[in-house]
Amino acid sequence: MIFVFTVIAAILGFIPGASFILIPMEMYIVYKFANESGRFNLFEFCAFGAALWAVSAILIGFAQILHFIPLIGQVANSIVAGSVMYFVGHAAEKHYA
Repeated sequence: MIFVFTVIAAILGFIPGASFILIPMEMYIVYKFANESGRFNLFEFCAFGAALWAVSAILIGFAQILHFIPLIGQVANSIVAGSVMYFVGHAAEKHYA
């Protein structure tokens, strides 16, 4: 599941302005791992979501600035989007394991 979400995030990274879809995808993957383990806690989920939103907004904002550089910016944006999704997926998997 992490690999599929990482590939989708990397593909969305090529599209300018599609980064608003990434944060809900990251929250869904965290919710999925929390729900599968049976340890879902709303307060912890909201706190994680707020921290995730702050970090993702900074990284995705930086990647959007790079989008103005043709081709290099799009590749950088895709790498950032995919790596953030990969990190979030593995962090959630380890936390709820």
